[in-house]
Amino acid sequence: MLARRPEDVDALFFDAMNRADLETCVALHEPDARWYMDAGRTARGRAEIGEALKQFLAYRPRFSFRVKALPDEEGATAMLVSDWEMAGTDADGKPVRMAARSTEVVRRQADGTWLYAIVFGGSD
Repeated sequence: MLARRPEDVDALFFDAMNRADLETCVALHEPDARWYMDAGRTARGRAEIGEALKQFLAYRPRFSFRVKALPDEEGATAMLVSDWEMAGTDADGKPVRMAARSTEVVRRQADGTWLYAIVFGGSD
């Protein structure tokens, strides 16, 4: 499925995370997308983003989320503000819960679909 509206990018991403579909998660990013994560770390490009997501998928996460899209006047970019919650399990079988707000910049592609360009990781 393709993101036809800016907010569809988050909906597709969280659905793919819930299914542990790394390929779809990575494909929702522009080839040179950036993820700005905690502790000053940055993932650059699809390969590095995929590696970061693999670590997150190890928790076998289940997400719920709310997203607000703020498109620009020209319709070429939009900012998404996402409040999300995740429940998962660590390697020892202990429950893991996270909740955060993240901000993403998505950009309309030549075919009219939307992809992540920049992701600012959430904070509690």
